[in-house]
Amino acid sequence: WHAPQPLTRAWCLWELHCTVETASSFSILLGPAEKKAFRTDLAENHGTSAIAALSKIDVRKAQSGDPNDLMMILGAVGATEGGAEALNERAVRQLREMFVANEARKWVTELRSAHGSLRSADSSLGTVHALNATQAVAQLLGNKLGHWEEAKELLVDVVQGQQQLQGANARDTLIANTVLACAMKETGQVAEAKALLEELLPKVGEGFGPESELLLNTQQDLASILYCL
Repeated sequence: WHAPQPLTRAWCLWELHCTVETASSFSILLGPAEKKAFRTDLAENHGTSAIAALSKIDVRKAQSGDPNDLMMILGAVGATEGGAEALNERAVRQLREMFVANEARKWVTELRSAHGSLRSADSSLGTVHALNATQAVAQLLGNKLGHWEEAKELLVDVVQGQQQLQGANARDTLIANTVLACAMKETGQVAEAKALLEELLPKVGEGFGPESELLLNTQQDLASILYCL
C-alpha cells in the first residue's frame, strides 16, 4: 500500500480510469500484514504515507510489457478531456476515497463491533485503543480528505467516550475536544467552536503547560475564529 506497483503499470491505471468512467465498483484487498501496517500508519500518521504514495501516480511515467500497448494507452489518455494531468488527478482522488477512506471506515466499523459503543464506560485497553484509533480516522477523514461532517460525528463519540473513561479534564479528552472544535468550525458551527475553545484554553494551559504545542495551537484556532467573526 505504501509502494503500490500496480499503479506504475499503464494498463492498471487505464483500467482504473475506465472503472471511474463507467461508475463501476472498485475495491482494494490487503493481506493481514499489509492491513496491520496500514492501520499502524493511520493511527500514528493519519494516513500520511498512504496519501503520499497515491500522490506519486503519473500515467506518463507508467510502464507496459508491450511498447505498443503503452503507446495506445497514452494516445487514448491524450484524447480524454484534460489528458494525462486530469487522469492523474482523477486516479489520486478516487483511490483516496476507494482505498484510504474506505479502509479507515472499515477499521472503525470493526472497532465498534469488537468493543461496542465508543461511549462505553469499560476502561479496558481495547476501548482506549478503539477511541484513539477512531480519533485518528476522524482526523484523516477531515484534515486530509475534507469529510468534515463525518469526522465531526466520530469525534463527538470519541470525546464522550474519553470523558466517561478518563474524565472531562483528562489529557486525551482535552486533545479530542480541540480536534472536535476544528471539525465544528469547518462544518459551520463557528459559534459553538468558539465557545468550546474558550472553555478549553484554561484547562489545556493547566494540563499541558503554558508553552505547550497544544495550548499554542488552541490559541491559534481560537484567534482564527475571532478574526473571521
